[in-house]
Amino acid sequence: MRSENTRENIEPRDLGWTPEGHATIAWSDGHVSTYEPAYLRKICPCAECKGTHGTPPKAFTILSPKQIRSAPRQVVIEQVEPVGNYAIAFTWGDGHREGIYTWPMLRAECPCEACVLRRRIDAEGQS
Repeated sequence: MRSENTRENIEPRDLGWTPEGHATIAWSDGHVSTYEPAYLRKICPCAECKGTHGTPPKAFTILSPKQIRSAPRQVVIEQVEPVGNYAIAFTWGDGHREGIYTWPMLRAECPCEACVLRRRIDAEGQS
C-alpha cells in the first residue's frame, strides 16, 4: 500500500490572494498553487460550462450584444464561499455562480509548470 498522498486526500492548509488578484492555495502535500481568475473561469466545473446534458459548452454559444459588453466581467471574482468542507464556489462579475470547485479538482488542475508537465506525461502514458 502506498503511503504518499493522492489528490483525493490532499487538503488545503491556507487560502489567499496575491497582490495581482490571483487565488493561492497551500496544500497539505507542501505544494502551493496559484490560479488566475481567467483560468478558474475556464475550468468552471458546472454543467453549463462543461456542456453536459446534451448542450454545447458555454464557451461555444453565440453571445448577444449585451453579453459581449459584459464579457470582461466574466473573469472578475465578486465573492468566494465555502461549500461544506470539500469545495469553494465563486460568484463571477457576470452573475455566474453554479460551479463547485472541489479541493481534489483544484489540486488536479494546478496550472504551475510542474503540474502541467506531470499531467502531460500521465496522459502520454495512458495513450
